[in-house]
Amino acid sequence: MWRLQRIARGNRFCILKKRFSTVIKELQTLGVTDNVTDIPDHVLKDSSVYFGIDPTSDSLHIGHLISVTILKRLQRVGIKPVLLIGGATGQIGDPSGKQTDRPILSVDEIENNMKGLNNSLRELFGPEVIVKNNYDWYKDCLLYTSDAADEEDS
Repeated sequence: MWRLQRIARGNRFCILKKRFSTVIKELQTLGVTDNVTDIPDHVLKDSSVYFGIDPTSDSLHIGHLISVTILKRLQRVGIKPVLLIGGATGQIGDPSGKQTDRPILSVDEIENNMKGLNNSLRELFGPEVIVKNNYDWYKDCLLYTSDAADEEDS
């Protein structure tokens, strides 16, 4: 029995590697990869990829389309998506170099947005997808917030 399972896993892995290579070539053709190196077999076998999203809205928007599409393609070839919602980072300003700060949302607004995003992501990727909240990691840490920055400027 074990031998048959081992062979079946080996065959599945060969298919996974071929499909993964095909997806990577497609992504390179589309110009959405920057740097791709050879991935050793032992790494690819149990691989996952994550996507971080700030809870600025209760639903996905067009800005998420490319990332979500890539994640879905990778999921189809056996790479496990891990979705990271920024419950902590969503509480601070946007570091993307914009002219104005992102509006600071209340904790209730962020929690509501996270629920909506969680539902949308599970609908797209399936109920077994891993969805994490980075607030769980940062809740006991002191965060540098926009309010603190404003006080420094005074």
